[in-house]
Amino acid sequence: MPGSAEELEDTIKELVGRIWEFWDEYGKNRERVGEMIQRIGMPAFLDGIGLDPVPEMVSAPRDNPTSTSSRKPREVSNEHDRDRATEADRHWAATL
Repeated sequence: MPGSAEELEDTIKELVGRIWEFWDEYGKNRERVGEMIQRIGMPAFLDGIGLDPVPEMVSAPRDNPTSTSSRKPREVSNEHDRDRATEADRHWAATL
């Protein structure tokens, strides 16, 4: 573990450089780093930047490993709102 502020700064710069290079090589046009990590998976990302996974990288395990979100469709009261809610839910599902 780095001891001085300069060593810490150098370590951070090196890590950011490895992330930047990996993202430059494997990221899609206009794709954010987090989106790329979701697309390729955390194990592949960590391997690509040369880090070993450690348990401290996960704050808590998922409650349901088959679902990425606990979002539920909205309740609506009329036809117009139902069409808008359905469209929003389709958009949300397409982003997974």
